Amino acid sequence: MAKALRAREEPAPDEIALARGARRGDRAAFDALYERWFAAIYAYASRRSEGAPATEALAERIWLAAIDALDDYAGEPRLGAWLHGIARRVARSTRGADSAPDR
Repeated sequence: MAKALRAREEPAPDEIALARGARRGDRAAFDALYERWFAAIYAYASRRSEGAPATEALAERIWLAAIDALDDYAGEPRLGAWLHGIARRVARSTRGADSAPDR
């Protein structure tokens, strides 16, 4: 079973506001989300990839998919669960030469 993405601290109460700001193009809001979730997404990508270049490529694909999907995030589920769903879909769709199977 795949481990869910988890930020280092408890979820911020302002995640919905940050997601909405990032959706509107607020760079500071996006930067805050990126800083908060980068390590978790990178760790997930690392578990699904073999080697640093593949991990970095997968993490980048996950972030790009999350950015594209921000309009769909309404606050439920929690941001970590939402990102985990995106990460799983991206990992599955890119599985191949640069991605290890879901563990």
